[in-house]
Amino acid sequence: MHRSGTSFLAQWLANSGLPLTTGGDIRSDVSNPRGYFEDLDFVRLHAWHLRRIRRFSAGWKLTPKNFLHFTAEETECATSLVRERSALHTAWGWKDPRTTIFLMHWKKLIPSLKVIIVWRPCADVAHSLVTRGLKQRRPHLLITPISAIHLWHTHNEFALEYAARFPEDTVVIPASQFPSIDQSLHKVLTEQFGLQLEAVPMADLFHPKMLAQAPAWLHWLSSALGADEIEARLMAASLHT
Repeated sequence: MHRSGTSFLAQWLANSGLPLTTGGDIRSDVSNPRGYFEDLDFVRLHAWHLRRIRRFSAGWKLTPKNFLHFTAEETECATSLVRERSALHTAWGWKDPRTTIFLMHWKKLIPSLKVIIVWRPCADVAHSLVTRGLKQRRPHLLITPISAIHLWHTHNEFALEYAARFPEDTVVIPASQFPSIDQSLHKVLTEQFGLQLEAVPMADLFHPKMLAQAPAWLHWLSSALGADEIEARLMAASLHT
């Protein structure tokens, strides 16, 4: 899910030796001064599909009821992306929050796919999304608190469904446990997922201001709209230090 600590986690993975941006990266900006660590090829593929479904989604504001699947043309493109990166790297990955709603199709294309799901409380994500849109003053980033909450619900419900179906290939982590979760996560990634990663301390990269907390009224609204139950399920599925 967007604004959930994914960029920080991707930065840590990249510093640990996992290639993530073979197709080019998105430049840093006021909302992500340290960078996004997103592979532009995957971002474009996902965003194009979302815009095709809903023109005014801006390539990210969409709350489907079921996992999305690529068209035949998109599947050919996705297969090509995988083939190109596999020819360059023994192990590689990508980061794009939109991936969550396409996970079932990606698992079909890459049976050995391993997934790291990072989550953050609904109110904090909604606050970050709304603030980002206002701060950057870019129309396609504007979103209301209620729409942001609905988007959080969709992404995290899909994440939970996927994690329950493929528990051996998925690890769920709460952003609230950055940076202390680094050793536990490194162990899962190297021993369970078979990745060869350097043991880089998250504390070397982390700053508390990355994960600002939402005001009380937004926590109340998130709770009123049903976030508490999803957050409890996410916490129950999460890796801990």
